[in-house]
Amino acid sequence: PEGIATIAGALEQARPGDEIVVSPGDYREHVTLQTGVTITGVPGAVLLGSGNPNEPVVTASNINGASLRGFAIHPDAGKWFDRAIQIDNSQVYLENLDINGATVAAVEFNGASDSVLRSSFLHANSGTALVIDGLSAPLVEHNQFSGNKRAVDW
Repeated sequence: PEGIATIAGALEQARPGDEIVVSPGDYREHVTLQTGVTITGVPGAVLLGSGNPNEPVVTASNINGASLRGFAIHPDAGKWFDRAIQIDNSQVYLENLDINGATVAAVEFNGASDSVLRSSFLHANSGTALVIDGLSAPLVEHNQFSGNKRAVDW
């Protein structure tokens, strides 16, 4: 929305069914997905994380119907993060993401997460590209994994 400088600020005002369209630029923040809210990055929208390497760039916990699509997710030059995306006990839709630079996992599904990871490029992660734990049963299709320590761990 006009006049809102951060994705977190837009999420504070969002309601289920809303779509937040993020302009090109670098976003140095942590993003917590919300039930029923879609966040769409236009080409050039980059999530760099909060600067805390132990905090995932994007998280979802105990939510349904959230979507994240169209972003590049990587750390600032000379920095790193453990996880780019961590999904816990949630149903989310992840699409058209370009993720690199994670030292533990580019995308991690924990608990009972019935989510979708589609048409994304997970590459150059010194950790595992995709981690599936617990009762998670994500649909993973049309993705490309390249140059990661491991492709998938479950």
